[in-house]
Amino acid sequence: MLPSCMSEMLCPNGQGVNIAENSERKTIMSYQGWANYETWNVALWFGNDEPLYRTVIDRLREDGKFKTGEDVAQFVIELLPTGTPDFDENPARYLKVKWGEIKRAFNKFMD
Repeated sequence: MLPSCMSEMLCPNGQGVNIAENSERKTIMSYQGWANYETWNVALWFGNDEPLYRTVIDRLREDGKFKTGEDVAQFVIELLPTGTPDFDENPARYLKVKWGEIKRAFNKFMD
């Protein structure tokens, strides 16, 4: 069951699952403020795992900000070719990641 704040566009604390009214049903639009679970999970690992975070910082210092989502996808997949630990060694889950969101998040690490 969804929390009561799910009837709003966004939970009051800015987190949670966005929903949109679609006729008589509600459609889930995002996960924890991200496009979907897979995008959130990649951002979570790289934002909270110190060695991964430092790898992103080092890359940003050497080459500057990521220019495209494709650049980020290549970078992430080179580091974690079978997916994050939560992907259960199923790299096909990378197909769902919204790399533009990850690019923006990584680039903010240097702001």
